[in-house]
Amino acid sequence: MIRAEDCEGERFISFAAASEARMRIDWQFAECAVTRDLGVEVALAQSVVAMVEAGLGVALVHALTAQHASARVGVKRFAPALPVALHVVCGAQRQATALSDACVRHAAAALVRLR
Repeated sequence: MIRAEDCEGERFISFAAASEARMRIDWQFAECAVTRDLGVEVALAQSVVAMVEAGLGVALVHALTAQHASARVGVKRFAPALPVALHVVCGAQRQATALSDACVRHAAAALVRLR
């Protein structure tokens, strides 16, 4: 497990400054009085992982992103845990169906198991 204090001075690949993830991450490090080297800023989690894979730094990403990337980069849990808001995106012209509702419930249960 990696703690916030372990990241002192590390070169970080960060999400865009206005993103919710970035604000939560920055807040957590400020609370722990940890200073990071914020070198690169990107918008997409896949880009963050690609830059970590290229050796440009380290990053905090969502558990699903980390699980998908674990074959390409080292993945360790981070403490303290950060709250993450996820949203279901559906087509604007489509009504929810019993199948889509079941899919959302299944995905939510899987996310709980990842924590």
